[in-house]
Amino acid sequence: MNSRRNILGTLIIAVAVVLSVWIGGSALRHRNDGPRTITVKGSAERTFRSNLATWSLTITSHSSSPKAGFDEVERQRGVVVGFLRSHGFTDEEMETLGVSYNERVNGYYNKNQDRYVEEHDGYDVSQTIVLTSEDVDKIDRTAKAVGELITLDVTVDVGSPNFYYTNLADLKLEMLDAAATDARDRAVSIAKASHGNLGALQKSQMGVFQILGRYANESYSWGGTLNTSDIDKTASITCLLYTSDAADE
Repeated sequence: MNSRRNILGTLIIAVAVVLSVWIGGSALRHRNDGPRTITVKGSAERTFRSNLATWSLTITSHSSSPKAGFDEVERQRGVVVGFLRSHGFTDEEMETLGVSYNERVNGYYNKNQDRYVEEHDGYDVSQTIVLTSEDVDKIDRTAKAVGELITLDVTVDVGSPNFYYTNLADLKLEMLDAAATDARDRAVSIAKASHGNLGALQKSQMGVFQILGRYANESYSWGGTLNTSDIDKTASITCLLYTSDAADE
């Protein structure tokens, strides 16, 4: 009798141990199961035209003295200003910066003297005119016609015009909203395809924002690119949305 009781007690303890291990393991397993997250990337793209342009011209002269160089730069500046006015620029669109000059020194190794020799070679004098205009086409046309100054005996260094869009902040916000909507639509489509439902939005994150020339052969950059060399541009932006699965809520 006692033997049967002992066997029964042992079986009860064994079953209790097995159940406790199973329940504990199941609880631990489900405790480590976090809510499933759906990550979706949306995008938006807009084309637009620049509404502000800048362009710089630097007049240069090499003379035997700073005074002679200054006088030559003054002569050339009058010619350049006349050229710009003939292309429709007003005084308000032209900003003349101060004159600068540097002594030019040429150095060479003199074999006869067996040493490095420096010789004075006059002065380089320069002055820059900066153009700023909302008429981007005017700046573009004038930059392409700058070769006319060569025939007017003017020595000028020019760079490429820079084209900007002054409403970029508003455009970026509008595009970000469109990209977020696109991401949400994609998430809904994924949920429907998997016979599920979307839960609450957990987090959103802006991706890459960049501006490329609309007709330029430019490559996509993961770090983002802000094109200033083209009048017509294309902006693109991405947005990441992280949502939970409604079944986990």
